[in-house]
Amino acid sequence: MESRKLDLAPRSLAKERESLAAPRRAFGSLPLTKIKPDTVRSYLIQRKEAGLSNATLNMERGAVIRVMRLHKCHRPFLDELKPLRVEASTVGRALTDEEQAVLLRAALSRPESQRLRCAVVLALNTTMRSVELKHLRWQDVDLLERIVTVRRSKTEAGKREIPLNDDAFVAVLQLRGQAQEQGHGLPEHYVFPACENGNMDPLRPQKTWRTAWRTITRAVNCPICGRLQAPSNSCRNRECKADMRDLKSPLAGLRFYDLRHSSITMLAEGNASEQTIRSIAGHLSQRMLEHYSHIRKEAKRRALAAICRPKSNAVPALERAKMRESALPMAQTTSQKLLGVGERSPN
Repeated sequence: MESRKLDLAPRSLAKERESLAAPRRAFGSLPLTKIKPDTVRSYLIQRKEAGLSNATLNMERGAVIRVMRLHKCHRPFLDELKPLRVEASTVGRALTDEEQAVLLRAALSRPESQRLRCAVVLALNTTMRSVELKHLRWQDVDLLERIVTVRRSKTEAGKREIPLNDDAFVAVLQLRGQAQEQGHGLPEHYVFPACENGNMDPLRPQKTWRTAWRTITRAVNCPICGRLQAPSNSCRNRECKADMRDLKSPLAGLRFYDLRHSSITMLAEGNASEQTIRSIAGHLSQRMLEHYSHIRKEAKRRALAAICRPKSNAVPALERAKMRESALPMAQTTSQKLLGVGERSPN
């Protein structure tokens, strides 16, 4: 762990320490020369039977191999102890316009969530990750050019310049006004400063907004009085007391990272090129790019389908159906020729 301090950030170091905790209990008393790939494989089988996921086991496997690498005895492990298969996670959830409005209204209804609301607006309009927003300093914000520079990101490819559209610029101005009122507007100060027990420290970044995020994503509206409130068996309005046991927020389970996915989805639906999306969003895996390429195709399909809607001077619906029916055999024959398939009957 001492050697890892040279090339890991504090949070990554904590994750590494966590990944080594269980292997240390299992192998801590053994000399490294006694630890073989079969030894680690048996350990992983026991952990798997205990209910741990393959992703967690892969992290522990990697931690053990890094210890072996430090002492130049890692080769057998790389050859004989392959990573376990991990099911691909979902690409993410893209919010609809209505869901975005619900999220922003929920944040606006709570005075203590105003900074989070600005963070939501920035994430939806810049593709910035949570860690990128939290480590943004005022020296990274150019109000004249309306550009933010991301200097701290998940990867090197994530460091980039992002122009601010109107919504993002308004959010930045609101944050700037709050910072100046509190005397926290120096270049080295964080845009989202740490806050503990109501005391802000502009020289430290916000660590988390988990509590506020859960509050606004779980909030529900009473079907009778319309009051926005935390889930409960009955409405908290004493004059209402409506039954709310079956109500669930449409945003329940939403992750802050899904805001980035929503932003990139909107770029793709606007037919932005892959190069433009990469430039704005930073690092994107090939799987993600393929997903957004599919979104662009669907957006084009919807745009073209929209001009087929019946108009007063358009082809009548019945005649259009007959045209489709007559064109179907021709389309099938053409497809068969292109694929090298023999003649088939229309049925």
